[in-house]
Amino acid sequence: MIGQRFRRVDGLSLNVLALSSQATSQVGLSWCTLRLLKLFARSAWTQRNVEARGSVLPSLEGHPSGIPAFKMPRSDVTGRWMMGENNIHRFARRHLSAISSLEDEKATHLAEQASLDEKELRPFSESDLSVTSQIEEDQSDTDVEDVPPVFRKPRTSEDLDLQSPPLPASFNLAPFVDKSETLQQLVKLGVDLHRIQTKGKGEELAKLDFEKHVAPLIRFLMDLEIETESLGYILSKNFYLLLEGLDTLEERVAYLRAKKFTNNEIGAIVTRTPLFLSLRVETLDERMGWLQKTFRLKGDEVRLVVVKHPRLIVQPMMRFKGLVFSLHEELGFSLPQMKELLLGVPKLFTISTKHLMDRFAFFHREVGMKHEDFLSWPQVLQARLSRTRPRHLFLVRLDRAQYDPKLPLYVCLKDLVVLDDATFCTDIAKTPVEIYNRFLKTL
Repeated sequence: MIGQRFRRVDGLSLNVLALSSQATSQVGLSWCTLRLLKLFARSAWTQRNVEARGSVLPSLEGHPSGIPAFKMPRSDVTGRWMMGENNIHRFARRHLSAISSLEDEKATHLAEQASLDEKELRPFSESDLSVTSQIEEDQSDTDVEDVPPVFRKPRTSEDLDLQSPPLPASFNLAPFVDKSETLQQLVKLGVDLHRIQTKGKGEELAKLDFEKHVAPLIRFLMDLEIETESLGYILSKNFYLLLEGLDTLEERVAYLRAKKFTNNEIGAIVTRTPLFLSLRVETLDERMGWLQKTFRLKGDEVRLVVVKHPRLIVQPMMRFKGLVFSLHEELGFSLPQMKELLLGVPKLFTISTKHLMDRFAFFHREVGMKHEDFLSWPQVLQARLSRTRPRHLFLVRLDRAQYDPKLPLYVCLKDLVVLDDATFCTDIAKTPVEIYNRFLKTL
């Protein structure tokens, strides 16, 4: 028994806490609820003291919601909020009704559980056997999912192979390869899935259907005379082709054909620079038009440059224009000379401007090359200074740095750049390679 407290308020007898221990154990009243009941019971005693001091409780008549106000004046003695007699009765009735409703729900739940246990434990009857035979006869016309689990036939090993837990969340495509036909076919083509997932497109790639999205794209690329061995490289470098519509790609290829590019040339462009097909038609037309106008090229020359090095069109135009400005204004190449460099080595216009200027400064100042000499072998501007500078200094030490073709002991710039160390020492420097290696340690 929690307890019973009787207080007198204006001559009335209040039974505030009349809860039995049995009701408390069944419902499981929390400590906070019991604390509130004790607090409300104590408020009756507080109200009696306040009325004795002459305080007046707020009237509840005319309250808009009909709910007594809980914010009562504080007592000078206890310092707690006071509650009237009507509030105490209403609070007690509310909790007693909650107790009875919870008891009814618990009884209903126990009855349902007992009925279920009785159904599971009862033996098979003749009616069950007749139902079993009828299901076996009509098995061909009945869906397996409609048959109760008790009467289903045991699954075979093939059915069990198809059953597997759902794939967990993963940060890579490795767990999904065994379950996705699209990923399996892409792996067979040689596509680098790791490169795709590092770009954040692994989830979109796993959702693609091979027959609907991938197979038409492969047939489209094969029509451009692209070799099968190059498909994996193309899709690895530009996996956005798998996400773009086939109509968009056909529109871009149609533009190239309108500019008199053959299928073989288009296939070579896509193989060398797969990102070329991701450029819009407007962008392709603008960049090729600027290239033709700046260098005063003919149509055949534009197609030659684009097929030889398609990255020239794909690179950012601000970088391209900055390099052309440096060649013309800072390095002193004329427009015809730049055109000759472009037709000979288009890759020269895609390297870093800083590297280009450093290499030109070395060959122009230290080696003594003129602008016309660069036109005879422009690949010298693509050579790394870490390779060419030590060789030049070694020839200077041996007094063999002679690059004028009219004088004896002429050294071709191509041999200075292309040959390996052993051949360079034997044919050009005329010294053992060990001496050259010891010289490198002095730099």
